[in-house]
Amino acid sequence: MFFLGASTCSKCSASTRSRSARFIPLTAIIGILSLGFSAKLNLRFGPKATLVPGLVFVAAGLALISRITADGSYWPKCCPRWCWSGSAPGSPSRR
Repeated sequence: MFFLGASTCSKCSASTRSRSARFIPLTAIIGILSLGFSAKLNLRFGPKATLVPGLVFVAAGLALISRITADGSYWPKCCPRWCWSGSAPGSPSRR
């Protein structure tokens, strides 16, 4: 997931710092969901019921990220797709 994002961001003519900052929404959402919200979902519904939708979210997020063009701006096109992708890995985690 990170390699696809790095190769997508390398097409843009932005500085290295701004390209690195574009990964913050993805890692922030993964971290927030891993704090305990996903553990409660996992205990309530079971691992299979949370893992399968998480994998579907990952696949959908990667499909959306692969459709980003080099001329697309970050906030309206890229950031929602990164946020969608970030919600997937954090959701099936267990403590």
